[in-house]
Amino acid sequence: MRRRAVILAVIAVFCVVGLLLWRDTSSKQVLPDGTVLVLSGLKVGRTNVYSHGTGLSKALGRIAPSNAISVFGLKLQRPQVIQMPGPEGGELLTAELSVGPGSPRENAFISPPFYRKHRLLISGDDGDRFTFVKELSDFRRQVDGVFSLVWAWSYPRGSRRLHFRLEERQTNNTRDWRELATFVMKNPRPVRAEAWRPANLPRLKLADGLDVEVGELAVRHEPINAGDIWEYTAFLPVRVFRNGQVATNWGIQGGKMWDATGNYDSFSYGFTRRVTNDWTMYRMHRPLDPRKVWKFQVGFAPDSDFPVTNLFSFSVPWPLSGAIQTNLGGSPIRIDFVNTDMLSVQLTNKPPHLRITFIKAVDDEGTDLDSRAGSWGQHGFWKMLKLTRTATSRPVQVHATVAVHENYDAEFMLQPRYESQPKP
Repeated sequence: MRRRAVILAVIAVFCVVGLLLWRDTSSKQVLPDGTVLVLSGLKVGRTNVYSHGTGLSKALGRIAPSNAISVFGLKLQRPQVIQMPGPEGGELLTAELSVGPGSPRENAFISPPFYRKHRLLISGDDGDRFTFVKELSDFRRQVDGVFSLVWAWSYPRGSRRLHFRLEERQTNNTRDWRELATFVMKNPRPVRAEAWRPANLPRLKLADGLDVEVGELAVRHEPINAGDIWEYTAFLPVRVFRNGQVATNWGIQGGKMWDATGNYDSFSYGFTRRVTNDWTMYRMHRPLDPRKVWKFQVGFAPDSDFPVTNLFSFSVPWPLSGAIQTNLGGSPIRIDFVNTDMLSVQLTNKPPHLRITFIKAVDDEGTDLDSRAGSWGQHGFWKMLKLTRTATSRPVQVHATVAVHENYDAEFMLQPRYESQPKP
């Protein structure tokens, strides 16, 4: 009896502590059909943590056993912990959107159509002058309810209040977005913008005979794709000169960008490029705050017309039993397959002045294996290939060609020109 009393006392203490530490910062909205939506757990930090489980398991935390056990009829187990890390050296905003039990829309949120039916707009105290558009993560059923994790690297960081507008549409080819609910919450950590000094159309000298001219950065209320969720597009024109001649095969091949309040995005993803009148125009569908100065840290390199001395070919079987360590032109590399059919090639010593670029991959018959999907960085890439295998099929020989070539880092700051009115 004494042991049971001690255990119950400990549990009671943790429950009380949990209740004292819990602060209700949620915002609740009830839709016309009775669906209850709650936005809660709004946090700003380098790594934000959420837990799901029973009230007892969340109160006990890591003190609870890793495997569920029952003590005097009480089930003790650790909660499920979800960690959301921020971008490199920065903070991100996170929250959780939950659907009330028994809500008419519960199944629709858990099993949405294939296209992006919902989106989230985040704005600040200035209303609709500029809104940050975010994808809505899938809703998942947890022990304590149905939740979608909301996260943003970019949002109105300087605003004291944040407005979260949940919208939906009925088909994948319409921009007729309708409001479902709007949540207004206090910004956990408002910040002041850094006093950055932007350059006026900078001219960059990368190396002997290699120069870059950067044009005017503009942000327009213009969707990059009429059928997608995005509302704004940023345009960055760049022109590269080699020995005084325009080199259209050179450009920005990757990097990072911030605005003066700490909003972040990667320049490696989410942009398209088009060459017009010797200028390469980069189009980005997730602009940072257009009213703040932007800082770019990017790498300039060629993307085609490589000299023969920079091209290297190798052959590997697929499936591959283990990673291959070798070198190309004196640079050590690691060749492997990840996620079953993605060719991975990495420059293992990560030289700051070199970049590796995928050129092509074919099989023994010369069939193009490139599926056009993948991810990449300065020192490596994952490239999805068109590879299929059955129980009786023989290994496929993959003959790949890559370029190991020069890369030059550069940093510059720009003040965007913001065209706030959408084009008619």
